[in-house]
Amino acid sequence: MRKEGLLEETRKRNPKVIILIVLAIILISIITSMIILRYQKCDNWECFNNNLAKCKRTKFAGGTDILFGYTILGKENDNCKVDVILLEGQLNNQDILKLKGKTMICETPLGIRMLPEAELSRCHGELKENLQEQIINDLHNYIIQNLGQMNGALINPLINNLK
Repeated sequence: MRKEGLLEETRKRNPKVIILIVLAIILISIITSMIILRYQKCDNWECFNNNLAKCKRTKFAGGTDILFGYTILGKENDNCKVDVILLEGQLNNQDILKLKGKTMICETPLGIRMLPEAELSRCHGELKENLQEQIINDLHNYIIQNLGQMNGALINPLINNLK
């Protein structure tokens, strides 16, 4: 009789023990993911640049005329991956305003402090494509506006050499 009572008591406790173990595993998983996925927040360039050189998971927003948001995602191979988003274009340029909210992923060499968007060839994404398009359009407009001056500068040396 005594053995049957112990077996029943053990069977009654098992569901409670299993539930406690499952809850403990869930709690440990949540705490671990919060620690692993946590981003440090920087409020100045020095903090951001130090974390970029170490490739520490960090969030930062900075810029003068154009405000970018940076999220250091972590290491991949010999590079540090950084998500860049254009937050605000304080210029009253409609082309810049069209880029607001667009993102790109940039890779910077480990240990190097540089603006992630400084070398667009190391970036990919919609923001990069739109920035390149904007640069090409601006260059095209500059050439068209100054074509007469460039032609004069090219023709004058030729005329002087013919005399």
